[in-house]
Amino acid sequence: MDRRAENLASLNADQRMVFDKVMAAVAPDGSNPSVPHLSGKLFFVDGPGGTGKSFLLDTILASVRRTGRIELAVAGSGIAAQLLTGGRTAHTTFRLPLNRDETSTCNIGVRSFEAALLKRTSLIVWDEAPMTHRFQYEAVDRTLRDLLKNDMPFGGVTMLRSGDFRQTLPVIPRAGPAEVIAASLKRSSLWRHFETLRLTTNMRVQTAIDDQHLSRFKRLRTTYCALEMKDMTVANTMKDHGMDDQVARSSRLSRLIETVYAYFNEGHQPDNYFAERIILTPKNADVLAINDMILDKLPGDAQEYRSVDTLDGDDELELQERSDLYPPEFLNTISLSGMPRHKLRLKIGTPVMLIRNISTKEGLWNGTRLRVVSLRRNGLQPVIMGGAFAGKKVLIP
Repeated sequence: MDRRAENLASLNADQRMVFDKVMAAVAPDGSNPSVPHLSGKLFFVDGPGGTGKSFLLDTILASVRRTGRIELAVAGSGIAAQLLTGGRTAHTTFRLPLNRDETSTCNIGVRSFEAALLKRTSLIVWDEAPMTHRFQYEAVDRTLRDLLKNDMPFGGVTMLRSGDFRQTLPVIPRAGPAEVIAASLKRSSLWRHFETLRLTTNMRVQTAIDDQHLSRFKRLRTTYCALEMKDMTVANTMKDHGMDDQVARSSRLSRLIETVYAYFNEGHQPDNYFAERIILTPKNADVLAINDMILDKLPGDAQEYRSVDTLDGDDELELQERSDLYPPEFLNTISLSGMPRHKLRLKIGTPVMLIRNISTKEGLWNGTRLRVVSLRRNGLQPVIMGGAFAGKKVLIP
C-alpha cells in the first residue's frame, strides 16, 4: 500500500467528506486530465488547530497529482507553506502587490511562465487563508478571470481555502478591530460563493493519548502550577522587603528560563532540544530581554554583528543634508517590526529564527528556526532545526 492509500485510509468521516467533494469538483468521472475542469467550486475548510487540516490538504494534493492534473499549494506564511508538499507563499506564487487596494491585480504578465501555469491549473489549495487581506484574494480573482477569459469566480478554477478565523486575522499596523474585520475574507464579495466544510474531531488529541504524552502533559501542568505559586511567593516576599517590580520581574524571567531551558548551560544541546522548547510573549521588548538573558547563559564568547548605519548616494550635498538629519546615533535606535536590532549578538549553538523569506528552495522562510554552528566575519552558518530541510547547513550573509 502506497503512502497516499495509507493516508486515505486514515481520514476520519469529516476529512473524507471534504476529500470527496474536492475530488469530485477537480476530477469528475470521464474528464480529461490534460484539460482543467473549471467547475467554479470554492471550498473553505474550517477547523481549529489539531483537526488534521494539513494532513487532509496534503492527501488531496497527492491525489490530484496522481490523476495527472496540476495543483498549486500556497499559504499565507512561509512556515505554513512548509507543511504542504510543494508549498510556496501566496505572495511568491501569485506575485501579489505590496500596496493593495480594491482594484489591485497580480503582477503576472499574459505571456509569462506563471500565466501559462495558471491556465493549466485544476486546483489551488490556500492554507491559513484567514490571515490574508481580502484585497489580495480579489487581486487573484481578477487575474484568473482575465487570464482564463472566464467570468466565474477565480476564472472557474477550483479553490480550496483552509484555516481558522479564531486564530490570526490580517495584520494591519495600527488598525482597530473594525478595520481588521473589514479586511478579512468574510467581508469580501467572493465569500458568498464559498461552501464551508467543517472539521470537528481533534486528531492531535486522539493520536496523543498514550502514557508518554499524558505523562508529559502532567509534568507541564505541574511545572506551570509550581511556577505560578512560586512566583506569587517570591513577588510577595520581594514586596515585603521593599524590592521594586523590575527586580521581581527579572527573578521571574530567570526562573522561567531555568525551567524551560533546563541544562541549557551545560554545553551544546541537540536540535530537538530547542525544537521542543519555546517561550512566547506578545511584546518584542520582552523577547529581546529574554533572548539576552538566555544568550548570557550559553557558554562561549559572543560575536557582535552591526547593521549598516551610514547613508548612501551620489549627490554629496544631498547626502550631507540627509546625514545631518539622520545621524548614525539616530539610525542605531530604530527598531521596527520585521527588522533586527542594530547590534546582533550571537554564540555558537544559539537558536535563531528568520524574519523574512530568503530562499524557499533552500528552506529559508520567514519563521524558519535554525541553530548557529559557525560564526564568520561577514555572515554565519546555521543548521535548519525542523521541517523537510531539518539538518541542512546553510549560509546567511
